[in-house]
Amino acid sequence: MVCKNCHNENIDGVKFCFYCGCELISDNSVKQENVTELVHTKDDTKTTNYINENINKPLINNDIGQNGTIGVIHNDTVSANENTNNKKTFSFNLNKKIVIIGGCVTATFLLVIGVVIFSITSVSNRNSQNLSTAEDYSEAYNNDNYDEETTESISDNIDIDSDNESDNSNSESLSAEIEYDEDNSSLEDAYYFTSARASSVLPDEFEYNYSASNVLDNNSVCWCEGSSGLGVGEWIELELPETQLLHGLDIINGYAGTQKQYIYNGKVNKICLEFSDGTTLHTSLKVFDVSNRKKVQTIKFSYPVETSYVRITIEGVDAGECDDTCITYIAPYDR
Repeated sequence: MVCKNCHNENIDGVKFCFYCGCELISDNSVKQENVTELVHTKDDTKTTNYINENINKPLINNDIGQNGTIGVIHNDTVSANENTNNKKTFSFNLNKKIVIIGGCVTATFLLVIGVVIFSITSVSNRNSQNLSTAEDYSEAYNNDNYDEETTESISDNIDIDSDNESDNSNSESLSAEIEYDEDNSSLEDAYYFTSARASSVLPDEFEYNYSASNVLDNNSVCWCEGSSGLGVGEWIELELPETQLLHGLDIINGYAGTQKQYIYNGKVNKICLEFSDGTTLHTSLKVFDVSNRKKVQTIKFSYPVETSYVRITIEGVDAGECDDTCITYIAPYDR
């Protein structure tokens, strides 16, 4: 290694010169320092030039220098801009919602006010009209010279249904009185219904038949309803030969054939009678003890009904040992 001071040759690796004592500096160290200084100088110059060239340009994501300084500035700026935009958008949306809600509340309030005003106006007009009608009626009633046209117009305004009043005043509800014949003498002069039909019939059992026509003859056979249960709501309808006045009915209740048959089956205790003219009658029937099972009870109407048939609907039952309900005989009452 050559000393830079005295230019004498020294052994490699020695740090100080044997001749003059000066520090020995190798050529590689000098070169390395020069290279490092040159690199720093170039990097500083490049960074300075880059900033000068791009200082007036808009920052984008790729404008990042070797030392990352530009990228940091760009990210902070974008974040600040985004926050500002978000605040503006939130403020705009909030103001928009407030305007919409305020509009809805205002519209609802105005609608309620309108309905209240309309109701008050309608009531006031109706009261005024009723008062005017009452005054006209009072004036016409107290004036001996009022004409028929005025009376008709006032009657129309008062809106009285005179037909209904007439019907109600002239109508009388049908009622009935029930009598009991101890020896069946009323059957001697009885006349009969021509046919009978029923809502249901118990199916035949062995030699026994329970059809509706059995009630037309007093021969100890019966009509027995065929519904499940006690038969409430079932009916039997009997036809007359023509439309005529019917004063009442003769009935033998239950299955009056034998004591066992009477006890075993149900008996009717409430019925509804319906006639072809629209008249109806709700009444009750007597349920006798087994010894009087064949006794006739007569339903006498309060006034005769002009009809071509009578329908008897079961409304109440005195139950027997089974669910079947029976009637043995039905005939028109002939006073």
